[in-house]
This record gives sequence, structure tokens and C-alpha cells, in this order.
Amino acid sequence: MAAPFRAWLDSDEVPAIGFATTPRRVESPDSFFESLSKSKKAPESGPLSFSRTSTSSSSGSSDGSVTDDTPSRKSSASTAPSTAPSIDVQVPWHVHVAHLPQPTAVPITARYSLPCEFLFAGCQIAFPPDEYENWILHSLTHFPRSDPPKKCVCTICDNDDAVFSTEGDQRSRILNWSTRMHHIGEHFEHEYIYEDMRPDFFVIKHVESRLNEEDFKSAMSYSERPPINNLVSYGFKTPAMRRQERRDNAQFINQRDEDRRRERQRRLQVRH
Repeated sequence: MAAPFRAWLDSDEVPAIGFATTPRRVESPDSFFESLSKSKKAPESGPLSFSRTSTSSSSGSSDGSVTDDTPSRKSSASTAPSTAPSIDVQVPWHVHVAHLPQPTAVPITARYSLPCEFLFAGCQIAFPPDEYENWILHSLTHFPRSDPPKKCVCTICDNDDAVFSTEGDQRSRILNWSTRMHHIGEHFEHEYIYEDMRPDFFVIKHVESRLNEEDFKSAMSYSERPPINNLVSYGFKTPAMRRQERRDNAQFINQRDEDRRRERQRRLQVRH
């Protein structure tokens, strides 16, 4: 498989990446890589259509609308020969799961996909695992000037190593983003799906200028806090609190004493 992302990072300069998205729609990465390298052919297996409503379990069943030629785990375990293509998936996070039992001399069947996390921006693209580099490159097109944020987090776990940050230049931020995406890709290898993901608020704030107000508020409204009755915003004051505040700030003046004070001051001025 071609390695456009690795070749890009190994070069001396980071070429500018053209935008491939609008606030509501993202183009296919095929057209993006065609313009990036005229000599490189676009991958034969293009991005899969992905919808948030589609869910898949470890048994391989699906209740969504995703259409995919990839066989499910259930069908691959059947005694009947499968006509679906099998691919030898070579992804970088396999090194972390090398201890898991693998079939001997049998190609690994792609049983999961790598979805774009920008569904809140209208993107419904997913990639097969052997196109993980295209998956990473595609995610960069969602950022202004293809420049990811300095800090981002894993959208699935809360581990100590799930926070990724850098203070370097654009190249360092792209490498930091790539590390984060490899980390998330490992979760998908362990049968997590899009519905297991949570928003990365660092990323959402970074692309705020590319979202309309409704989409931004919707993406930022996510919370894992249970519903709480009578919850009010910070700084809220009841009518009784406001009345007490006015009483505390009030100044009471005795007009008779004030007149006496002024008379004494007048007499002193006359004497001098």
C-alpha cells in the first residue's frame, strides 16, 4: 500500500494541504490525493459510506444503513466458503496486540472501519483499516490550513497516555495528531465503534470558525453528567438574594445630622 502520510512527514517541508471540506460536506479523499500527487494512483478501495446510525457488534451484526463488502465475523466463521474479499491488514497498532491469538497462515479479514470523527460537521466518511494513512490525511483536511490543534485527547478512553500536546511548529502538531489517531485506531482494532466515541472539545474549539453556530453549540453540549433537577447557571441569583444585595449596598442618611454638619463647616469657613 502506498504511504502518502509517511512520505509526507519524511520530507524536508510540509506541503500545504488544500481544503476538502465545507462546514456541511467533505469531499472524497480520492480526489484530494489525486491533486496531491499526479503520479500516484488513487486507492482502488475508496472510502466507505458511514452513518452515525449504524452500529455493529462483535458478532458482526449490523442494524444501520452502511453497505460494505467486508464480511462479518459471523459469516467468516461459517463453514460455507465466503465470497467476500480478504485483505492482509497491516496497521501500526497491530504491534500492541501481538500477544492476541491470530490464525496461522490465514489473512486477517477486515472486520472494522476507521470513521471520520467530524460527523458533527456533516462528514460521513469511513476508511478500511489498511487505508489508515488516508484516514489520517483526510482528518487533517477538516482543519484551517490543515493545521491541527496543539492539544487533543483520545475520543474513547481517559487513560493517562490519552492526552497529546506539543508546543512545536505545524510539523510537530501534525506528528502529534498522527500519534493521537494511531492511538484511536488501536481502539477500533479492539472492536470499538463510532458510537463509543466522545467529542474532543479541543478539536471542536479549534474548528469553530468552520462550523455554523448551531453545529458548534450541539457539539459542545455533550455531557456525561446525569440529569440534575433545578440546575441553574453560574452566578444565578434568586429574587430574595437580589433584594438582600440592594439592602446591603444601600446608604442611609440622616438629613438632620447632615444639616448640622454643613452648618459647622460654614461657621469654620467664616471665622477663617
